[in-house]
Amino acid sequence: MTTNYNCIGRRCFSLCRRFVEQEGNIDMKITKLILAMVGTLGLAVSMAAQDSSAGQDLKDAGKDTKNAAKKTAHATEKGAKKTAKKTKEVATATADKTKEATDATVDGTKKAAKATKHATKKVVKKTEDAVK
Repeated sequence: MTTNYNCIGRRCFSLCRRFVEQEGNIDMKITKLILAMVGTLGLAVSMAAQDSSAGQDLKDAGKDTKNAAKKTAHATEKGAKKTAKKTKEVATATADKTKEATDATVDGTKKAAKATKHATKKVVKKTEDAVK
């Protein structure tokens, strides 16, 4: 809801003037004028308080947004660090298992080559014996 503050101030001023014009007694005029001024001042103060509370609401909203952005950034940073750490762990484990598999393959190949060599010598010897 928006209020035209200039319009309210003009109404208060015209009411003050009417009170002064209608009353014949000077003391009564001054009293009513002072009361109207106090009322106008009170209205002005309440309007200023409303404006400052709206401004404060904007400041609070800005601070809340800033804090939310900070929290998001910290959470993102934490998640990125955790992901990097886990990636490193998995890469190390993969490298270790690959090395183990390679070593096992090399050992198996050596054993197979040795067995093939031995079997080939046996066949050659049997063939030589058979040819003689």
